[in-house]
Amino acid sequence: MDTFPIELVEAIISVATPEALAQIRALNKAFCALATPYLFQRVHVTNTMKSVESFELISRSPKLVQHIEGVAFRHCDVDENGDFLHDRYRVHRGSIILLDSEEEEPFLERRHIASLDSIQDVLTMSFSRLDRFPVLKSVSLTFYPCFSKDVFHPSSYRLYKPTQLQWRLIPAIPELPHLKSLTIRNLIPVERQALYGFRNTFKSLESLRITVLGGLGDTDYVYDRYYGMFWQFTMSSVLNSPLPFSATLTSFTLHSGTDVGAHTPVNFSDLNLSALKSISLKRILFNEDTGVEDFIIRHQSTLKALHLVECRITVDGAIQEPSRRWSWIWTRFAEKLQTLTALDVQPERDDEDTTLERSSYVRLIEGTGYLYDALKEPVQGEEDDRQALETFAKLVRSRRHGIMNA
Repeated sequence: MDTFPIELVEAIISVATPEALAQIRALNKAFCALATPYLFQRVHVTNTMKSVESFELISRSPKLVQHIEGVAFRHCDVDENGDFLHDRYRVHRGSIILLDSEEEEPFLERRHIASLDSIQDVLTMSFSRLDRFPVLKSVSLTFYPCFSKDVFHPSSYRLYKPTQLQWRLIPAIPELPHLKSLTIRNLIPVERQALYGFRNTFKSLESLRITVLGGLGDTDYVYDRYYGMFWQFTMSSVLNSPLPFSATLTSFTLHSGTDVGAHTPVNFSDLNLSALKSISLKRILFNEDTGVEDFIIRHQSTLKALHLVECRITVDGAIQEPSRRWSWIWTRFAEKLQTLTALDVQPERDDEDTTLERSSYVRLIEGTGYLYDALKEPVQGEEDDRQALETFAKLVRSRRHGIMNA
């Protein structure tokens, strides 16, 4: 290393892959000192015993935690977006296992159930030490992207490991007053008091991203009740003001796997984030009682980006015409959102023909308490909706181009 300028060595190390950094770090003490801050700047951990034990050792090392700016947990069977890595899975008493034959079941049960408990114990203990990471800026949790109906029966809580992991890991996070970014993907929608106070852990968040799993697609009453309680109580505890980070949050994302906001109560009326620049919502119903339209308008002086995915309006089963129309909303947004420079509106697509858009008006499926289906029959005024959206989008594009050319 004496033959190379220190600046050149640092430049090489700064762009090296984690694998290369690990090799460089092992060369000698000098290289170790240079490579360590880069290698441990962001730590990734997954739900394997080797991974959680390694992270546990790191979390107990004052020399290493001083470099860690980001911690990301991701289930070993999902990608960075929270989607499946593989196609063929089987849920077996809380173990998510890729099976080749039914004969493997007894062996897999013995091998996995006990180890999952140990993994959760070690992982929870490690995350409880995050307040010892002096420069930690971001935490990301990506859980398994589906769940079993067993999760809604108290006698099965002990067995259903994906839910148990969430209930243990999230409350275990200590107070992190300097954390800037928090991401939780694939949150299982089960009401749980242990999750109520977790928002108070963070005082200066700038980015909050929460994605909640959708429904089971059936009419099970037990599920319907627990799902509604999750949005009415657990998520309301997150959305209700005053938030500890209401003056610092600039980016807010809330994505749901199924439509919420009508029969599944969620209300944005009390949410006020004075520095908010970006809003991203998925499957949030724009009914009047959700308060989501006014929530967006309330941040007109700071809002720069708006991202809406498969957001719809409900139509009462006994009424053919909607009580509210998208054309009204787009026109109001065009008038009020004067600082908006980025707009992305993604309608729901047909499952078989993705070139076809489904109606942005939905009706509750009879016999369910939370499932909606897009209207099959045409809704009078939908052409006005499209024109109003295009006018709004054109206005935002012209504003963005004006800023770029200024």
